[in-house]
Amino acid sequence: MVDVLFLQETKKVGVADELVKSIWPYDDLEYMSVDADGFSGGILCVWKASVFSLAKCCSLRNFKILSGMILPCFNCAFINVY
Repeated sequence: MVDVLFLQETKKVGVADELVKSIWPYDDLEYMSVDADGFSGGILCVWKASVFSLAKCCSLRNFKILSGMILPCFNCAFINVY
């Protein structure tokens, strides 16, 4: 069972809901992405909303930081680096 998925090198600008739903087998999902720059880069973070509650996020072209809580009460941060 997967609760969090981080992908790098998506090569996508503007990740569509349909794409995320095609690679994530659960209806329970939230996601954030960083757009690719031309034909390189791109980051996608997907997680179960029932497992991780997002409080803050920060990103630049080559990383995404997700800060929040693994439910019910564990504060944490995830970093997806390209």
